Amino acid sequence: MRLIEPVHDLHCWQVLNTNYLNVDETTIKVLDKDKKQTTHTGYYWVYYDTQRKIALFDYQPGRGALSPKAMLHKFKGYLKTDGYDASETFDKVEGVTPFAAGRMRAENLRSQRL
Repeated sequence: MRLIEPVHDLHCWQVLNTNYLNVDETTIKVLDKDKKQTTHTGYYWVYYDTQRKIALFDYQPGRGALSPKAMLHKFKGYLKTDGYDASETFDKVEGVTPFAAGRMRAENLRSQRL
């Protein structure tokens, strides 16, 4: 694993070195090493640079905000999310301007009806 770390670090830097990122998580089935023929739910956090069209997939065992917050600790710019509650953590990160696509659409629709 140590031999590939510089490649991984460079890829992380390339994806995260932008001023606009799409971030979302998705579930995956993970084989359980302790129990043969069983799986548990894991999560891929996906960071997508729309300008250069490159993505970073980061596996995490949980859906909490600590992992993406650690990944994005040096990121400065706009962060587009789906509005999942863990994404609200980024409201408190200096230099990051988060916005939730789904929430924005819903609020726009509500304001147009009023």
